[in-house]
Amino acid sequence: MCSPKSGQLLYNQNPEICGILQLSDEVLAHNILSRLTPRDVASIGSVCRRIRQLTKNDHVRKMVCQNAWGREVTGTLELMTKKLRWGRLARELTTLEAICWRKLTVGGAVEPSRCNFSACAAGNRLVLFGGEGINMQPMADTFVLNLDAANPEWHRLSVESSPPGHWGHTLSFLNGSWLVVFGGCGRQGLLNDVFVLDLDAKRPTWKEVFGGKPPLPRSWHMHRCWRTSE
Repeated sequence: MCSPKSGQLLYNQNPEICGILQLSDEVLAHNILSRLTPRDVASIGSVCRRIRQLTKNDHVRKMVCQNAWGREVTGTLELMTKKLRWGRLARELTTLEAICWRKLTVGGAVEPSRCNFSACAAGNRLVLFGGEGINMQPMADTFVLNLDAANPEWHRLSVESSPPGHWGHTLSFLNGSWLVVFGGCGRQGLLNDVFVLDLDAKRPTWKEVFGGKPPLPRSWHMHRCWRTSE
């Protein structure tokens, strides 16, 4: 391992050795490190203390992630993972060994008890909708768990209107604040309806979406939402 001072002495005596260390920190960070993959940056940090300090800089790590994944992806990750620094985020997205499950104890409750509900992540919130209650009763309530809170608790979301009860449906998150429900089972059998809700609205309201020829009614399916360019 070479410190910046010992490295300077080394390449003054032997210019052909450690020549890269003659570059400024700015050039090393912006022109070299930022062009490497997150895994390579983690490896090159073992070269010497100076390089290691550069690779530990959170701004440098953000540039590395941005170069590897693109501006749009890193912009989204920055909004969704405010508590994580870029070094840890890069490790968790590139090395499964860095990820571990832990049990989270939270307050509140989702009542009454149910099964066959759907839940999805909405940024740092977890949203749950519907489910099957006692005697196959389809449910239509919405619960939110804010994982950013100091003491996370389940809260029933007060909405202006709700869809009919659903179970075996899908729930997904779209465009920063929108929830989308599709299909499942209700009192009359299989469903193919679509409902949306703006989670950040002052008065959240479930609204049914009409248009086009919908898929056939179904349950226990999957769906994905994505934003298209205009």
